[in-house]
Amino acid sequence: MADHILIFIKEKSKFFYLLILIGALIFVLFNGVKVIFTHDAAIFQFAFIVFKHILSLSTVIILVIVTMLLLRHSNAVSNEREQDYLERQDVHIEVDNDIVGLEIKEYYTRYTGKHVDIRVKNLYHGSIVSIKGTLNFYTYENDRIYSIPIEIDNLFLKQNYKVSDFNPKHRAINSFAYYEFYIKELKTETNSFKDIRLVSRRIIHTWFYELNMKQFSDHFIGKLKVRYNLVWLKEKRIRIRSWIRFFCSKQVYRVEHKPVVEFFELMFRIAKITMLVVFFILVLLGLMFVIYDLSSMIIEITKLLISK
Repeated sequence: MADHILIFIKEKSKFFYLLILIGALIFVLFNGVKVIFTHDAAIFQFAFIVFKHILSLSTVIILVIVTMLLLRHSNAVSNEREQDYLERQDVHIEVDNDIVGLEIKEYYTRYTGKHVDIRVKNLYHGSIVSIKGTLNFYTYENDRIYSIPIEIDNLFLKQNYKVSDFNPKHRAINSFAYYEFYIKELKTETNSFKDIRLVSRRIIHTWFYELNMKQFSDHFIGKLKVRYNLVWLKEKRIRIRSWIRFFCSKQVYRVEHKPVVEFFELMFRIAKITMLVVFFILVLLGLMFVIYDLSSMIIEITKLLISK
């Protein structure tokens, strides 16, 4: 029953769930310290237990610190690479004449994805009374796939008008080849202009970022999601694995007495593989010993608290 309540609280509010965990931890520690300090000999027994397992405890603390430092470094480096790439993908397309101009800016951010800004600029030496026209988007085959009506009143000198009456997630906004700013009628304080066509240059969409997201952002260890970007760390893991394979790979020699050379190369290769296997076995045994030793420490401390 308590497990279901905690799961429900975690789904509704992670903040309150964290407060409950912190409160429970403080309660356990307070009662443990209270038990220890109410008995003169207990504090010395507690210190002796910790000191007896200090090597394993220090190993775990060092591993945790190193792991956190690696995760933070990977997060910083990976995010910096992603941001650098996104900044290079900004697209700025502008068309204009001596009276009016229109620019489209496409840019990415790491947290909110792709953005599109459309602005109409007053390039005239005075105010523009009104603009009536259409912004048309075309494919590479010159097919019109999307249109945005534009009607602007009183665009003063050196002012811009930001177009917002469009769907930024529309397929055409993200895949158009070029656009046309067709002005049906433009009025200034002294003149009137009709049927103006401003056509942009063509652009190429690669979709590399969208199709290769894991090269820039990866927050998963298996199926477990973490808040750190692990791209840099996983690249290092692949390099280490490649180095181990190269270190243990068979070498090819083109010299005289080839059988003799290959025999010594085989012995050397077996020695390298044996060395790596022994190293990994020692590391595994060391971790198993640390886990066993810490388990013993926890059991001894629990028995001490229960007995007092």
